[in-house]
Amino acid sequence: MEGSWQKKHPLPEWMSKPMKQSYFSDFGVSTTATLVIADRQGVVRLYHKGLMTLEELEAAVVPLL
Repeated sequence: MEGSWQKKHPLPEWMSKPMKQSYFSDFGVSTTATLVIADRQGVVRLYHKGLMTLEELEAAVVPLL
C-alpha cells in the first residue's frame, strides 16, 4: 500500500490500510486485486484474482447468506 503508486494515487486519509505481511501467507493474497469469500464457518468459498463484476460478486455471495 506504499510506494510510487501510492504517491501518485494516494488513498483518502479516512481509509484504513490493514495490510500486514502475514496476509500474503495466511490468505495467499498479493497487492493485485484479490477477493476471498469465506462462509460463516470460515471455509473459503471463493478465491478470485482480478476484478469481478457486480453480477459475478452477487452470484458468489448470495448463496452464502
